[in-house]
Amino acid sequence: AALGQAANQQQSGTMLAPPPPGPPPGALRPPNPTTPRSLTTPRGTKSGGNVLGLMQSNLASAQALPSGQDPTLRSIPDFLNGHETALQAAQARAEAQAERASPRNWARDDLQRVPYHTTWDLRTLLDTEVARTSLLYARLLSRTRLTMPLLRRPPAALVRDVFVEVMERTGFGEGEFLPEELEGVAHTERQLLHFIKKLAKLVSRHDPPTGITTPSAQEIAVEPILKNRLLQKLHEEALRFGVRVTMPDGRTRRVDLIECPTADAAARRLCEELPIGSSDIIRLQQESGLLLARDEQLGGYRTGPALFAMRHGGLRITVGTKCCGEHVQGVQLQMDTEVLEPVDAQGWQRTTLPEGPRTITSQTAGMPPLVQYVDVEPGGDQAFNIPVEAWLCVYTTVPRNDAHGAPVEREVTIAADLGHFPDNAMPLRGTLKGPGPDGLETNVKLQSGMELKPVKFPVPEKPAITEDKHSGARRSHWNCPLHAFRLEPAPNKDYEWRPCDRSPLLSRCASSGGCELLRLLNGPPVVLGHLRPTITVRSPTGDKHRVDLLENPTVAAACATLSRTLGTEPRLVRLHQDGEFLPARTALHTFHTGPELFVAMLGRVIVQPVTVCCQELTLGSQYWIEEEEVVAQPNGQAEIISSAGHHVIRTKNAGMPTVDHGICIVPGANHELTAPIDLWLSVYSYLPPHEDETAPVARGVYVCANHTQVPPQAKPLLGMLVVIAHDGKEVTLQMSGKGANEVVPLRLPMEVLRPRQILAAMTPKEIAEQRCFIHSMQLQPETHGDFLWKPFRPSPLLDRVQKKGGCEFKRLLEGDPVLLGHLRPVVHVEHPDGTTTQLELADHPTAQHAMERVAGTLGRDRDLHPKFCLQHDGAVLDRGHGLHHVHGGPAIKAVLYGEVRAQALTRCCGAHAEGVSFEIQDRTFTADEQGRAVLEAPSGSHDVLMRRGRDRLDVKVVKFLPNQGTEDEFQMDLCFYIYSEATPARTENGNPVQMKGQPKPQARRVWITPTPDAVPKDAVPVRGAVYVPCNDGSEEQVQLFSSNAVQACRLPLERMRAGGFDALKGVCPLYGLRIEPVLERDYLWHADKPTPMSDVTLAAHVVASTTVTDCAFQKMLKES
Repeated sequence: AALGQAANQQQSGTMLAPPPPGPPPGALRPPNPTTPRSLTTPRGTKSGGNVLGLMQSNLASAQALPSGQDPTLRSIPDFLNGHETALQAAQARAEAQAERASPRNWARDDLQRVPYHTTWDLRTLLDTEVARTSLLYARLLSRTRLTMPLLRRPPAALVRDVFVEVMERTGFGEGEFLPEELEGVAHTERQLLHFIKKLAKLVSRHDPPTGITTPSAQEIAVEPILKNRLLQKLHEEALRFGVRVTMPDGRTRRVDLIECPTADAAARRLCEELPIGSSDIIRLQQESGLLLARDEQLGGYRTGPALFAMRHGGLRITVGTKCCGEHVQGVQLQMDTEVLEPVDAQGWQRTTLPEGPRTITSQTAGMPPLVQYVDVEPGGDQAFNIPVEAWLCVYTTVPRNDAHGAPVEREVTIAADLGHFPDNAMPLRGTLKGPGPDGLETNVKLQSGMELKPVKFPVPEKPAITEDKHSGARRSHWNCPLHAFRLEPAPNKDYEWRPCDRSPLLSRCASSGGCELLRLLNGPPVVLGHLRPTITVRSPTGDKHRVDLLENPTVAAACATLSRTLGTEPRLVRLHQDGEFLPARTALHTFHTGPELFVAMLGRVIVQPVTVCCQELTLGSQYWIEEEEVVAQPNGQAEIISSAGHHVIRTKNAGMPTVDHGICIVPGANHELTAPIDLWLSVYSYLPPHEDETAPVARGVYVCANHTQVPPQAKPLLGMLVVIAHDGKEVTLQMSGKGANEVVPLRLPMEVLRPRQILAAMTPKEIAEQRCFIHSMQLQPETHGDFLWKPFRPSPLLDRVQKKGGCEFKRLLEGDPVLLGHLRPVVHVEHPDGTTTQLELADHPTAQHAMERVAGTLGRDRDLHPKFCLQHDGAVLDRGHGLHHVHGGPAIKAVLYGEVRAQALTRCCGAHAEGVSFEIQDRTFTADEQGRAVLEAPSGSHDVLMRRGRDRLDVKVVKFLPNQGTEDEFQMDLCFYIYSEATPARTENGNPVQMKGQPKPQARRVWITPTPDAVPKDAVPVRGAVYVPCNDGSEEQVQLFSSNAVQACRLPLERMRAGGFDALKGVCPLYGLRIEPVLERDYLWHADKPTPMSDVTLAAHVVASTTVTDCAFQKMLKES
């Protein structure tokens, strides 16, 4: 504890006096570690590594000693491990001395040699200083061993060795002592005292000015405590943060970082130590030659090589173009890593630089930096010239298209101000040519790639005096070499280089003179020319030609330009790609940046379409060659221009089939091709529009050679076509097949008909006799009995041939269809005797007209009542019925009438019925009171319907004989409707509810009637069963249908009369009819007795019956 307290009191920096309560002002505060370090270095190990870390570790260990945290108390001498009283006495002695001494007091009470071994207090005081010294140097020294006996009486050589090793490890005191001063310490006392004095002054230079003198060298030399404190002060000063600086005279100085934290402050501090009249120190420099910035902190240079103090020197910098020497302004200058002031408007700059070799970097307007080296002399004023090289950049714009998608020309620009490029600039490949330093033309290859990079052109320097090449006179005139620059871009298949008519650089030099490089540096870029968009075409001989897209926007314009180059007509030049010709109006820019096109030399073919029958030129033909349509000329011919080789020319006329003609075309030659047109005729019938679209009218029969003139509503014509050849032979052809729905052209076989032969020796009369055989065409249509063919006489074709002559087929091709006749609609009437009469609809529009015609044929008077009718498909035609409705169907039949006298009887008793009618084929015959009626109908079997009101009573097949009368009976079935009256109006859940003021519910009567019209609309059907007596004595039950409406109930009379026992005795069974309805909850069934149909019972009626028929069903029909 006493050792720790004593060590804590010596932290200040004085040698003899105890430290003040806090660190002195300006003292370096060592870091306060959180982890204690060992006080001594373990035995057998050497201290190495980072010296700065070692120093800080020692300071931290010494500071941590008083707190009792350091566990290495073994380094304390053994004699300190005495009794507690001795330690307390030593601590008290140390505290008493600290109270008497001042903070910076070097003096002691006795300066004589003190016998420290006499008392424990003195020995404790000495051992405390020894322990502190040993603690401080425990991890700093590796070569010098500090043992306790040596530190109790430290020799002078020990102090020197400690100083030398500390100087080697920390750099402190380097350059302060000469080698002779260090070596003579152990030789003479004078040298010893000189060394101690100089060392004490060195370690005390940072002490605060307190007025206390430093102990003399003699005192330090004889006092062990002062020597230990000298070593402690040496450790303190060596560990202060400082930087070593080598002075210009070779001496090394240590600059304190607390006083001079920056390089500029250290330079000013070192200037104070220079002799009067020498150059000032302005900068500090590293060993590598790199200057330190003025405001750079020196804390990073505490370790490592020493810095160098550099004196100032002067430079006069001049910046000018290399070619003409013109001054350039705005040049950025940099010395090593420091930016200097830019040159002024005249290209001058005067600056002060540190001495020694320097690197001057200059950069002009975005050019690559120019690095130059200069050796700056201290205190001088040197001239330094910076030439501005010709760094040039040639660029163009990014390809773009106009509003129509066509590429536009691109400007090619040269610039020296490389800091301002347009956004759409891109590099240009090629070569820049101009005069070089040797007077010869120099080629510089432009940089390639996607990034704009300048190139350096080696321009010649301006000589002082030049010699005229012609006269030999010496003159000082000089032209800037940039005026002769030429640009040759690299070949580009998509663009062609088009330079300006006169170089802008040459024009400016000729008009203004001066330096063109300076104008490029200070002014805008200069356009040297343009890249015009082009395409490459290859001629048939293999030569390549460039076609300008701006001058030739279309394929037609390009062909015209190429024709002038190839020396031929524009129409015989075509462009094709992959074997396909390009249309003339195709925009040529669509092939820009694509594969090259090819030029084809074409030939001319004149196609003459002629009729195959008369060999006359016709109009209206269509032509194709290689799927490309060719427009015909007004005279019908076609001029086809196509490539050389074998081709197929297709011709088509007026909707006829396409005909292929092969031809071999020679380049540049004219060919003629005769294209015969076969005889294709379209024969059809056409019904013109009329008011009644449903009524058949006469259909015109037309013939035409132009199939496109056939109307959509035309119908194909069945039958035969007959043509008479020139040799008089008839040739029959089938016009259309059965079931055809469309008009199909018919080809006349010329190989059979043989065209007429017109020879040169024929006279006009003979030629006129050789008529076109189309006029002999005759039609034999198949009408199937529905139409009557009536051709025109004479034929219109024959009439035109007789009047005009020439080729009739040509007139059909070029003219309108020709009407040959009409198909008139007819109907056929079949008589009873099997004969048939054909009637035209135009003359007999209705059945009345047809009956008048038939009546005259049958010999009947038309004023008498007709005893016949017209039938179609079994239906009788009314007199006003239009015959056009039956046109196209089966034949109409004339059928004679027959008569039948019919009578209606009841089925139960055979009594006649009233109010019935008979219907035959939409004709109604009403019966009289006895149920009789005379029926008239065409001969044959007919269904006769007997009806009473809406009820169908009976249907019977009756046979009518022609012109004869027969009789027949119709029996009525026993059909009834049974219903009850409607329920009361007010009900709840189907039950009547008596309201206030409403009468009481009445009985609902049940009715029976054979007439459906008698059933009220609000009638309610009755559920239950009907019972009628049978002939065998039993009753037949008939169930009443249950539904929402009243249904009919038919009584089975055939079962009622069955059996051999005659229980009814001939009485009508309806007299015994009774009803048993299904009883309802609120109603009770009460039947009337006797029944309403008879006043007596059935038994009484049987007894009182007479021979007169008494039918209950007949009564019901009468009473309804």
